[in-house]
Amino acid sequence: MAWDCKKIFGFWLLNIGFILLLTFTSGCGKKKQLFSKTQMVMGTIAEIKVIDDDPLRAEETIKRCFERIKEIEDKMSSHNPESELSLLNRNKKMKVSKDLFYVLEKSVAYSNLSTGAFDVTIGPVTELWGFREDKGIIPTRDKIAQKAILVDYRQVKLNPRNREVVLGLEGMKIDLDGVAKGYAVEEAIDIIESAGIKDALVDIGRNIKAIGKNPYGKLWQIGIQHPRKANEILGVFPLKNMAVATSGDYEHFFIDKGRRYHHIIDPKSGYPVNLCISVTIITPSAMIADILSTAVFVLGEKAGMELIEKLDTVEGIIVSDSGITVSPGIKNKIKLSKFP
Repeated sequence: MAWDCKKIFGFWLLNIGFILLLTFTSGCGKKKQLFSKTQMVMGTIAEIKVIDDDPLRAEETIKRCFERIKEIEDKMSSHNPESELSLLNRNKKMKVSKDLFYVLEKSVAYSNLSTGAFDVTIGPVTELWGFREDKGIIPTRDKIAQKAILVDYRQVKLNPRNREVVLGLEGMKIDLDGVAKGYAVEEAIDIIESAGIKDALVDIGRNIKAIGKNPYGKLWQIGIQHPRKANEILGVFPLKNMAVATSGDYEHFFIDKGRRYHHIIDPKSGYPVNLCISVTIITPSAMIADILSTAVFVLGEKAGMELIEKLDTVEGIIVSDSGITVSPGIKNKIKLSKFP
């Protein structure tokens, strides 16, 4: 679960920093403008687009969004030894910030909901495979077995009265790479809406949420990358007041003796999962989309779609060797190319 493990392409507008891309006239005569800024944050590319008739408000809002995203990164990065999460992983017991406690609460709840297919305590195992450093290492079975026994979300004890977190096993490590970017997207959207801006899109490492409409007055159009053809799109669908995230086996991987090893690890076995090729989740919360795209990928096509259909306001697209499975709620809203 590396920071930039999500890959989803949007076909809305060209990104050229904080430059005015388009102007158009609103009903009251003021010119609305599209502002866009891109930065490297959370180990990936983040982009924020807002449409507003007040340039100063738009620029200040985008600035505040990136400050908030950086604040979340400083708390939840497992790459930074001085982050709050790293301190928790070392100390095993401490009072944490509201941000970290909230994300851990949600993560543990969805770890339970997915019966451990998503597990925030997977840190000791993911470290073995070297995907974070782009090394690509096949650990020995003994090493995987030693670390896999430390993966158990049920050993994370949360006390909401004082926001104390206790990790119940020595050597246990929490990894929030599969949820923190989604949380940051939600926080950025909250800042935008609080400023009174109604049309915007936030994209952090291709964890996306769109509100309102695009500069042409239509719904934002999101394209899903073809998992086996780098420069092609698998499908396109509209997005309004919803979030989308995709997990795929094509972002961080290596081939050894004809077998593909990738960064999405089964918390139970400690090995990369080969039941799916990509999973896209569409739901109102960017954080939940982030979590569920990993959980469904680990569960596989049948059990994963059962989970999707059990949850309200959650839709999904699962790509596997046998083809594409789409949840009933979006079958008529998405145009898909054939696969394989």
